[in-house]
Amino acid sequence: MKTLDKICLPWKITVTGIFLMTKLLSLEAQNHGLVLEKVDTVINNSQLGTLVRQIDGSLAVNRFNIGDWTQGGVVFWVDSTGQHGLVCQRGEGFFDTWHAGTNGNTQAKGDGPYSGEMNTAIIIAAHVAIGDNGSPYAARVCAELQDLGYGDWYLPSLEELKLMFLSASAINATIAIHGGTPIGTVNYWASTEINATDAWTIRLSDGVVFPNVKGSVFTQTRAIRAF
Repeated sequence: MKTLDKICLPWKITVTGIFLMTKLLSLEAQNHGLVLEKVDTVINNSQLGTLVRQIDGSLAVNRFNIGDWTQGGVVFWVDSTGQHGLVCQRGEGFFDTWHAGTNGNTQAKGDGPYSGEMNTAIIIAAHVAIGDNGSPYAARVCAELQDLGYGDWYLPSLEELKLMFLSASAINATIAIHGGTPIGTVNYWASTEINATDAWTIRLSDGVVFPNVKGSVFTQTRAIRAF
């Protein structure tokens, strides 16, 4: 269950503040001052994050936990605020190559939370110059994914895959309930490049990391997105 921390709202005369106050007044009018029976009101505020209306009528910041089914997939990492993090796709892509048919340095060297998004963009842009035979490849498959209303997926960096490995049990437990493909024993591509011919791969069943030739067709993709 998500943790809800009560907060005091510093009202300001802003468009967001006016909207928030109007929303609250409307809710109170509808309920004639009575306590709400469901936590079903979500209010987005650019400064405070996502707020929910609790049963006692107070507002709280919505925080996420590993294993939550939300934001288009399964949460496998959250930052220190609990309001932002990473989710992995409920399913998997096909076994695809890392490159677009031609070896070459793309300079997709980023490694860490959120860095896979930039890596993915770099890989796709670089292959326009390096060579693209038109066949699907890992970064492109992830970038073109549309799932559960979200279209901003990307190929995770090596560090993001390591974080996914640490949460594999929670991910699979959630997928077992909501549907999808559990994390298997196959190898998964990272968007983090090693050199012109190799990129990083991880086996999520045991966390073993190793270099892999970019032309390998025996490596899987698992797209992620940030929220």
